[in-house]
Amino acid sequence: LTKPRRGWCASALGLLILLLPSPLSAQGKSHGYVSIGAGATDLNGGLDWVIAGGPFGIGGEFGAGWVSLGAITGSYHFFSRRPRKHDLFATAGYAGLANSEFSSQGVTVGGGTTLWPATRLGIRFDAFRFLPVATDNNIPVDERSPSRYWGVRAGVAFRFR
Repeated sequence: LTKPRRGWCASALGLLILLLPSPLSAQGKSHGYVSIGAGATDLNGGLDWVIAGGPFGIGGEFGAGWVSLGAITGSYHFFSRRPRKHDLFATAGYAGLANSEFSSQGVTVGGGTTLWPATRLGIRFDAFRFLPVATDNNIPVDERSPSRYWGVRAGVAFRFR
């Protein structure tokens, strides 16, 4: 990674560390996840910290695949105030994608559901679309593929509060 990207990642991580311990954030639906999928990234992990019982949350995500992904996201949980065995959510955020020939920053939008068959263990399904704002690459125009600006994933979620 070049120095500007490294600085962006460090800033994003610092922001998450400052926000996560907030007393408003200590709610039961906050969770972490690990997932595999197809599209821009093959392996992902992240956190979704639901603020004050919901319906809004903040989080971060990292992924690896044909590109590396780093994102800061906001989420909306549709049924956060009702006890349910599933959590339907929408996400939006700012992300950076990069590999050895390509880097891009932009907006990510998506959504999915988490099924909670156990108190602290769930199954997560989600999808996202990346909308680039700024791109720098060494890939010839005829070899560029915008179809890789998406992801479909399934994985395991775990509640930590």
